[in-house]
Amino acid sequence: MSGYTEEMQLFLAEPDNKHYARLLLPEIANVLDISVSQLESKPIDVQILLAKTYVNGWQSDKESLKQVLKANIYVNDDTHNTQERLEKEKKGKKYAKRKLLKLQKKWVFQQLF
Repeated sequence: MSGYTEEMQLFLAEPDNKHYARLLLPEIANVLDISVSQLESKPIDVQILLAKTYVNGWQSDKESLKQVLKANIYVNDDTHNTQERLEKEKKGKKYAKRKLLKLQKKWVFQQLF
């Protein structure tokens, strides 16, 4: 890899810019040997983290950079999946509470009449 690409320079000027992070996805996908669409399916905060990691490590050999990028994807996927699971559990608990309250009301109503 030679000097910074135009996309890298744009990203370095505004490292939290979603658009500039997405411009780097083809280069990142090339390092990871995956499709750009797989990276596009990741949450934007993961895309920005990958872009920051890529720009900071672009001078490293491809395998080292690939390992660091993959670690970022997997750690963030696990965090994202954990958050999703917790949200589903919370929704499930709320549903169970509503269902229990409904059954309790029905039981009380039956006892009264």
